Amino acid sequence: MSPLSRTAPLLLATWLTVEQPQLRPVIDEALDTVERIARGDFWHLAQAGERSVETPFLFTESGNQVMSGVIDLMFQDRAAWRIVDYKTDVAKTTLATAYATQLQTYERALASVGLDSSSQIESVRVSEAG
Repeated sequence: MSPLSRTAPLLLATWLTVEQPQLRPVIDEALDTVERIARGDFWHLAQAGERSVETPFLFTESGNQVMSGVIDLMFQDRAAWRIVDYKTDVAKTTLATAYATQLQTYERALASVGLDSSSQIESVRVSEAG
């Protein structure tokens, strides 16, 4: 974001933290994270078509086991939905392994309503940007 375009989000974040001023020291880092996401190839693909952000889901499997959660970003990409999960973990090398079960749950959630999907992790830790 240019300094001018960053002013409005900074003012909004400051206003939203009136009752939680301890969050103010991380506002700049949060805005940096938003900027990094907005520059990502996956974000540009998502903007080109049908998409949903912070999408809650609830489904049952194995008879009576209820599964629920929130998908960070999902968008239509060619013939299937693409699921993106944002992570700020430091150890990027283990993200896919560490969160495989979570991503599989997201894919099963979409499958439960007849949608084909694939999923991926996007590291959004600003200090890792290069």
